[in-house]
Amino acid sequence: MKKEEFIVYYSKAGNIKYSLMSLILFVGAAICLFVKFDMDATMEIFMKTIAFIGLLFFGYAFIFFCKRIFNKNEMLIVNSKGITDNSSAISLGFIPWGEIESAYIGEVLNNRFIELKIKNEEKYLNNLSFFKKFFINSNKKMGHEIVCITLNTTDYSLDEVLDEIKKYMVKYKK
Repeated sequence: MKKEEFIVYYSKAGNIKYSLMSLILFVGAAICLFVKFDMDATMEIFMKTIAFIGLLFFGYAFIFFCKRIFNKNEMLIVNSKGITDNSSAISLGFIPWGEIESAYIGEVLNNRFIELKIKNEEKYLNNLSFFKKFFINSNKKMGHEIVCITLNTTDYSLDEVLDEIKKYMVKYKK
């Protein structure tokens, strides 16, 4: 029996682009951290703190995207059971159709993504690490769902993937 599913894979070119951008911002943060600027002490402490946070964030992002360049795993799987989302560092993984109320396109500053409205959000949030929960709750405070599927590093369009998700929802959601 043929297994029916829609799979989105990572794009090497997209991940190379994001890893290079992360590296540039990491170097910029390192320069700001280690170069002495002519400013008062309070401002310098503030600048160094921001630079340190940038160093950690963009260093992590660089490693994250470099790993994904060689990742042959699926980024998104849509099948008869539900959706498995591995599109970002704060993805929830597998979500069965019975838990998904709707799917639509959301946007923040010209960045578009697919949002899934989940019935029992606490069920998913309770099992997450502090950092994942913090960032997902930050998204919620900005009016977004706990599941935001980003396709920036794929060769698929949001509309194409959303259409596939909706086809599966109609067919398999009970």
